[in-house]
Amino acid sequence: MGIGARLAFMKLPENYTWALYAGAVIYGLTTPLGIAVGLGVRTFYNPDSTIASIVSGTLHSLTSGILVYSGLVEVCSCSNYYRRKLKVSLEP
Repeated sequence: MGIGARLAFMKLPENYTWALYAGAVIYGLTTPLGIAVGLGVRTFYNPDSTIASIVSGTLHSLTSGILVYSGLVEVCSCSNYYRRKLKVSLEP
């Protein structure tokens, strides 16, 4: 819902209007493609194999990195916002 709303209200130059439609199509295809890949992999997936452990660990590290980055961006943006607000309120 969030990314769909961003795509709907994005203001781009006239020669980049195709990017809105491409983003909407790609966003709409990610879930069905993920389901198809999951259905295709389930027949030969062995959760106890070394490759499964490596893939799982890699994906977990990527997602944890994304969460750490998101948290850091949120903290920095709030810190900068309140620092500016405090600076303005302390000026004579």
